[in-house]
Amino acid sequence: MLKGYKDILNIFIFLGVIFFSHTTKAVEFDNLVSKLNIVNVSDTIQLQEELKHEDKIGIYVGSFDPVHNGHIEAMEQALQEKNLHFIIVLSNTPSRSKPSRTDYSIRLHMLNLAFIGNKRILVANNETDEAIKILKQHHKLVGIIGSDQVIRHLKINKPPKQYVDEWFIVTRDADREHLPMSLTTFFGKPCSYANKTYLQQQHLSSSDIRDLLSKQEPFKKGNLSLPVPKSVEDFIYNDYLYSKSKHNVYNTLYDLTKKIAYY
Repeated sequence: MLKGYKDILNIFIFLGVIFFSHTTKAVEFDNLVSKLNIVNVSDTIQLQEELKHEDKIGIYVGSFDPVHNGHIEAMEQALQEKNLHFIIVLSNTPSRSKPSRTDYSIRLHMLNLAFIGNKRILVANNETDEAIKILKQHHKLVGIIGSDQVIRHLKINKPPKQYVDEWFIVTRDADREHLPMSLTTFFGKPCSYANKTYLQQQHLSSSDIRDLLSKQEPFKKGNLSLPVPKSVEDFIYNDYLYSKSKHNVYNTLYDLTKKIAYY
């Protein structure tokens, strides 16, 4: 009889441990989402359930000024080739080296428009170093990086600031002759190249898009075919973003703060 009670007690203890472990992990992820301030997903219940089973997450840091189809293609390729279920997207904060960069809140808003409701590509409103510090407590990180950045860092012999566990290099055709394709490590971290067969939009450049828009007269949707998500294109034209028009200055100073409430 006593043995039967012990068996029942052991079963309850076992179930309790499982429940506690499940609850703790869910709370940890809930805190993780809160700390990172994920802006493009409102319902985190399913998200936190899926993340519990992930030990590796992709991370993509860039200016995204604006985010374009080449960025999206790179992320989708990383999800597939590196067998990732999540990628965290972080927009660089302003720096002295790029004082003309579009305001952080505007670039964050465009990322949110591009990935709203996407439960695999998550847009974080957080400082890059802080976000990586938070993520590394729970996961191994796969950094997505363009071949132009790889070449630049190899040339100056200085690693990127992102402290990731491995790199996924997305190549541009123009960079191939300057890039050692036999590269297996990048500043001591394992690296691999994206399959170039599936890369069709890596010729795109945010600076080229900005340049085209700044020269457009009149500044009107339909005059150019922009390689960006429709929601981002609508935002650019509605707010005269990258236009030399005075109306753009007015919107930036007076209207935009009313539309974006991430702070």
